[in-house]
Formats: sequence, structure tokens, C-alpha cells
Amino acid sequence: MRQALTFWGLGIVGTLAGSRLATVIPEAVIVAGFALVMLGAAVAMWRKSSAQESSDAHPARAVWLLPVVAIAIGLLTGIFGVGGGFLIVPALVLVFRLPFGLATGTSLIVVALNSVTALAFKWDTWGDVDWRIPLLVIVGGLVGSVVASRLNVDIPRQILERGFAVLLVVLAAWMVLESLVLRT
Repeated sequence: MRQALTFWGLGIVGTLAGSRLATVIPEAVIVAGFALVMLGAAVAMWRKSSAQESSDAHPARAVWLLPVVAIAIGLLTGIFGVGGGFLIVPALVLVFRLPFGLATGTSLIVVALNSVTALAFKWDTWGDVDWRIPLLVIVGGLVGSVVASRLNVDIPRQILERGFAVLLVVLAAWMVLESLVLRT
């Protein structure tokens, strides 16, 4: 919980800046940037899944990297308008060497806090939101999280990490296809 709160607290600065910056960036650039960031995270996770397990956490490196990584992810979260979980998990696993399971749990807390923060920053649009949709997504996410947490205990780390990497590639490809081809 302490790691999640620290990551979120530092990321708020980036989230605020990114949400303001997003208003002046063309949508096509945001979509392309989002897809590239997702592909980069996928490649990093795939490469990490092939590496040997290491218990060496390099705490001195993690201390000075924490504000840099948290603010950078907050910035990207604000620009792209997402909770940031697809970036937080790889950052926690790759940079801070948290086990995949702990990284996903920590990222869920950070994503929830980021989402509430982003919602607060966009208070002026609340009247335009069809609140049934976010409520359905929240309920579905909670049910899916409970089911997945029961199922993933027996799945090897490498398969989880590679599955996550493949999911990021599929989502990035769908975003580009949907925004550049299907919308025209």
C-alpha cells in the first residue's frame, strides 16, 4: 500500500500536466503515441520474461528512479486519459523488480487512485457522462479481478508476463486499426 500511495502521489503532478497538455495535441498523435508506448511496454515485458529471476532489487537505483518514473507515467496517464496500469505493471516489474503478482496488485491501487484523480480534474464534464457505463465497467472489473486472482496462482510467471505483452500488442494494433482505418 505504501508503494502504491507513493507512486500515485508523485504521479499526480504528471497526470495534471498531461491532462492539460492533451488538450493541445491532435487526436491522431495521441493514438499513435499511445500505441507506441504500449508496444514498448510489450517488448520490455517479453524480454523480461526471458531473463533469469533475480532477487537483486538495487534499492539505491529505485530510490532516485521512483519520482522520475512515477511522474513520467502520470504524464502519460494524463495525456492518454487512461488509468496507466499497462505502464505501471511493467515499470514496477522492470524498474523496481517487484514480483509480477505484487506489481499487478500495486498497479490496481494506483490505477484506482489515478482514475479518481483524473475524474476530479475533469469535474466540468461530469454532466456529460452516462454513469451506467463506468458503473458496469467497475462491476465487471471487480468480478474479473476476483476470478483472475483465483486462477493465476498456478500460472508460471513467464506465461503471465508474456500473456500481458501479447495483450498489449493486440490492444495497440486494435487502437491503430480502429482510429485510422475503421473511423474513416
